[in-house]
Amino acid sequence: MTETIVISHFGHTAEVDPAYGGRITRFYTERDGREIDWFQPTPPEGRDKLAPLSTGCYPLAPFSNRIENASLSFDGSNHHLAATPGFEPHAIHGDGWRVAWQVMEKLPRSARIYHTHAAENGWPFAYMVMQDVMLDDDGLLVTMAILNTGKVPMPAGLGLHPYFRRAPDTRLTVSLGTIWPPENGPIPKSSADLPAELDFSAGRVVPDGLDTCFGGWTGPARIDWPDTGDALSIETQGPVEHAVIYTPEGRDHFCFEPVSHVIDGFNLAAAGMENTGSFTLGPDETLSVTVRFRPVT
Repeated sequence: MTETIVISHFGHTAEVDPAYGGRITRFYTERDGREIDWFQPTPPEGRDKLAPLSTGCYPLAPFSNRIENASLSFDGSNHHLAATPGFEPHAIHGDGWRVAWQVMEKLPRSARIYHTHAAENGWPFAYMVMQDVMLDDDGLLVTMAILNTGKVPMPAGLGLHPYFRRAPDTRLTVSLGTIWPPENGPIPKSSADLPAELDFSAGRVVPDGLDTCFGGWTGPARIDWPDTGDALSIETQGPVEHAVIYTPEGRDHFCFEPVSHVIDGFNLAAAGMENTGSFTLGPDETLSVTVRFRPVT
């Protein structure tokens, strides 16, 4: 089994477990004699890809969140996907988080891992996805790129699924333009104007009970933990204009997930819905996104 990769730079440390779905299992900063964990740290035990823990930050490829009833409408055809165990009847988060990744390169402050998928096993398109994890003076940079290695066009999307510590006073600040209201569980059918109670532009305590996609994300997002005085900025490059906010009730964590497309975006786009963020990659074409996690000093 591939060992966990540890990279460090300028007081920041990240740990990556390629065998555990390519997950960043820990990201922390040493400051004033403290180790500040920005993601919920992953314990060394219980790293079962098929029953993943709610920790760290894992890659979403070749799509984010759910495809309704594991049925994909694309390019005039319907494809039956494999429903994800525990999330039936839907397929969720693609393949990358449930497989072992390979190591392409490891340096003192960066690592590159990759996963290749043949046109089988529930997703009928061939691709390769790479994840670059790098530390610089400002924090953590994660770049993902997916390449269509097949001979036909394929739908594609990328994202990251980080888990953050949640205290009663944890605040989220982010400018969002629209909401995709959930109808079938978290699956939306259309977009709507952002309701006042979910306007985070001036900062708001993280609410309970969300499993919702938002569009029109502009500028950085910021998470503040007043109980410790820590804060983290989340910034993006590339086509990352959507975010999923997941706030399970009674749990000590929540998720703010930078993603390229909305929940069930491929099917919504096939039905004529606009602004879903869905991409089509021709053979040998690539989609790339970058997310920076920057501790605020």
